[in-house]
Amino acid sequence: YLGWCSWEEYKKNITSDLLTEQIKGLAASPAPIRYFLVDDGHFNNQTLQPKTDTFPQGYKPLTDLRSDDGIRWIGMWHALMGECNAVRAPGQLGDISKHMMTTHNKKRVAKPNAKDVEAFLDYLFSFSKRDNIDFLKVDFYGGLIAYYAGADKGSITANFPENNTNAIDNPAEATVNYARVYQSVVEEQFNGLINCNW
Repeated sequence: YLGWCSWEEYKKNITSDLLTEQIKGLAASPAPIRYFLVDDGHFNNQTLQPKTDTFPQGYKPLTDLRSDDGIRWIGMWHALMGECNAVRAPGQLGDISKHMMTTHNKKRVAKPNAKDVEAFLDYLFSFSKRDNIDFLKVDFYGGLIAYYAGADKGSITANFPENNTNAIDNPAEATVNYARVYQSVVEEQFNGLINCNW
């Protein structure tokens, strides 16, 4: 089937009301558009929760509009470090902070072990899971290895430091383990994955 992605039309300028109307319009269209993807712009980049001003009821107003002859599946975009360049320290992550570390470039990422990565991803995806999102699109994983390696500046592309002075023990192994955990978490909690990492 065909799908529709909010990024192509609205970039980050999305609201629950806007997307609700978009779903209704697509469902009424004769085109066989059956999946709807909410891309970036739906969450607060410090709490990682749905924006209270633009998504006051979370994502439920969207998932409530699914139907067999209209939009069947609703997907949600997430950056795998929480935000494209990870969460700016100190962040506002509440209890999940105990599973996070602050990198050399003042970003908050999951501590480099399976237990902490899983706890962080469970939190990151929890609002999508709570509101019955069907599948995920994940992105911006490529910079994580540079953060674990002690990069001086944050970037959505890997900027490796000149030496390993500020690196964790094994940045490559930690990054691979993170990937394995996220694949497992998504498979367990959702019905599909669009892997948009670069």
